[in-house]
This record gives sequence, C-alpha cells and structure tokens, in this order.
Amino acid sequence: MIICTYNPRQVILDWVLTSLDCQSLAADRFEVIVVDNNSSTPLNAELLRANRKLSLSVVREPKLGLTHARCTGILEAQADILVFVDDDNYFLPDYLEQALAIAEKEPHIGHFGGIAMPLYEQPISGWQKKFLPSLGIRDNGPEPITSRLNHWGEWEPIGAGMVCRRDICNQFVEVVRRNELAQLLGRKGKQLMSGEDTLFARIAVDAGYACSYQPSLRLFHFIRSSRVRMPVLARTLYGHGRSYVILEELSRRPIEPDKLWWMVLQLGKSAAYRLKTDGLPSGLIQWCWDWGAFRQTLAQMPKAGPALLCEPLASRAAEQSPQVKQ
Repeated sequence: MIICTYNPRQVILDWVLTSLDCQSLAADRFEVIVVDNNSSTPLNAELLRANRKLSLSVVREPKLGLTHARCTGILEAQADILVFVDDDNYFLPDYLEQALAIAEKEPHIGHFGGIAMPLYEQPISGWQKKFLPSLGIRDNGPEPITSRLNHWGEWEPIGAGMVCRRDICNQFVEVVRRNELAQLLGRKGKQLMSGEDTLFARIAVDAGYACSYQPSLRLFHFIRSSRVRMPVLARTLYGHGRSYVILEELSRRPIEPDKLWWMVLQLGKSAAYRLKTDGLPSGLIQWCWDWGAFRQTLAQMPKAGPALLCEPLASRAAEQSPQVKQ
C-alpha cells in the first residue's frame, strides 16, 4: 500500500489509515508506505503507527509532485502487488482481500481498480456533480470490464485505489526517469496535472497485460469543498487537457503540426458550443480542457521527438481485440 501525501489534514490521514487497519486481510500480509512529498511539517512514522497494528514506514521525497512520490513508493516497496492510496481514501474492509484474489485468479490483468464513492465535506450543487468523474469518482456498474485496448475506457483504473503488478510499476519508474514529458504528469503543488494513472495503463497494455474495472473493489473518496469551487475546477480541467496531449505524445499519437491552425479555429467554436450546451459555469470550466490541450500542444511542438515507451508490439495486437465485459 503506497500513500503519497503533501501537507495532509491529520484527521483525514488518520481516517485513511484506520480503513487500512480494519482490512480483513491479515496485517502481516501487507505493508503500508507513506511517501511524505516534502510536507512543511515532516510526518512521523511513530505517530502514524500509534495504536495500530499496521506495518508502516515513512519515506520522504523532496522533489514535489505525485509522479515523483509514486516512483519513490514503488522503489521502497517489497511486494509484487502494489496498491496506490490517495490521502483522502477510505477503503472498505475487504478491499485488499478482494484485490489479491483478483490478481491471483486473473494473471492476464496487470492494472485494475474499482468503485470510488464520494463523501462530501459539504453538500454540492447539481452543476458541480457533473465534474465528479474528473475528481476521481467513478461507478461503471456491477459487472467487471476488462480490455487490452490502448486508449482510455471504462476498464482503465483511476489513481485512487489502483492495483498494479510489480513489473508494470518498475517500467513506470523507468519511463518517468528518462522522459521529461512523463515527469510533468500528476499533481504538483498548485499545478493540477493528471494522467499518471493512465500512463500506468498504457505501460500495462504495452507489456501485454489487460486493464480492468472490478466493482468488488470499493472505497470512499473524501471531496473537500475547495475542490469543487469554480476556479479549482477550471484549473483541474485545464490540467487534464494538458495531460491528455502529453499522454498522446507518449503513446505515439502526437498531434500533427499542420493541425495547429485548425485547433485555433476549434477553440472559438468549442467555447460557443460548450456555453450553449452546458451554460455557465459548467461550459466555461469544460472549455478549460480545450485551452489546456491547445497550450500543451504549442509547448510540445518544438520538442517533437520519439516516444519513450517500450516497443508497442503488444499494443498493436491489443488494438485488434475488443473489450471484454465479463
């Protein structure tokens, strides 16, 4: 279990650790690694372990950014199955037991996750609920969905609670180490980038594994009231747009330079369309995704070069196979 955190609320982090302490899986069958991503007040392992039976350690990663913190957690971990925990997740008691059962029963699945249910700090309005999927809330129904397709779909896990095999995690560390674009992914202080969980999925498929949505895995995701305010949502969607362009480059699908002027024209059209369809403020926030994608495309064009993921032989074969709904 890898928990990456930066200046956490102590009461929420304790809530997360309590959920791990209450797992039905025996405590001696898993370890908890808390990656302190350069918090202002360093975290103390003894305080976090107090009155808990967890095997828990704290490692500090001074380089700010969720992607860097996850790499540190991977290198520190000893297990072959890694589960990534956000510092605002509450795992239902059978989460780890179910995750191990899936990993043992389905060896072709390398990267999987489940249902993330919202728990609100304060009630939110209807227009704010539209953006919950962008904040790590998901429920794709009661049936598993598994696929080897190399693009986003319902089978692809979100970062909260994602389960990943060791060899995929090791490749993730290597890709991040040698690729500056990959290092831009993931939250970094006030920069609300994303996409590092999708990078895991791309690597998994390239390595010959499937990704999967497994509804037996369930957790609560605490939604702070600040995260659903209009300025923060706008920055979140802007970061998602930027991250999408980075992932397309890493997946060997870069946006061609001759499409730049077309994108400029589309910015105006998309703004009009989104405002007409969704109104204010939803339409304006949605448009921030388009603006982020455009800005990142501009930033990457002078630096166009070969992608640095592994040879996509598995991906080419996977693109020919449909998703499997079990």
